[in-house]
Amino acid sequence: MAIGADTVGTQLLVLKQSIVMVAIGVASGSLLAFVFTPQLAIPFDVEPRSAVASGAALVIVVGLSVLASLIPASRAARVDPIIVLRNE
Repeated sequence: MAIGADTVGTQLLVLKQSIVMVAIGVASGSLLAFVFTPQLAIPFDVEPRSAVASGAALVIVVGLSVLASLIPASRAARVDPIIVLRNE
């Protein structure tokens, strides 16, 4: 913001960084879940590779991750750049 970024641009930057980390986690977690789910799903009476259960879990995790990253994004947009530069 000290070099001209607006609040929306700052929020989008923080959200984009968060979404990249979420995408990496979702990709690796989906791969591991596909490999290990048949051993873990037996006690819960769920089809081991159910597309509905996997899709619901994916939507919940991604949705909550985006909501959780909105808090730091809004805080980053409200920071006064002069105060940050003085602390550096």
